Amino acid sequence: MSIDMGQKIRQLRLQKEWKQKDLADRLGVKESTVSLYENYMRIPPYEILIKLCYIFGLSADYFLGIDLDNKIRTPLQDLSESQVRAVLTIIDEFRLSNMDR
Repeated sequence: MSIDMGQKIRQLRLQKEWKQKDLADRLGVKESTVSLYENYMRIPPYEILIKLCYIFGLSADYFLGIDLDNKIRTPLQDLSESQVRAVLTIIDEFRLSNMDR
């Protein structure tokens, strides 16, 4: 039996000993949004799913239940949390600039 996405997010967050606010800050969402994800009331959009993959060093397949043991090595895996946040911020800025075109 597979674990659904909300429970996976909660388990990963707790393994890092983070509060919902800690994860929310890393994802750029409100604490209440993380609660909605974890309590199966909202499915994270693909932008958040991508951030979850980088933050936890897992593939989207893991979160989607395609392959529960599918861990990937990301280019950001060896970076510190602050460095990962900086890279994700730059990516968001590129996306915003592309929307202005």
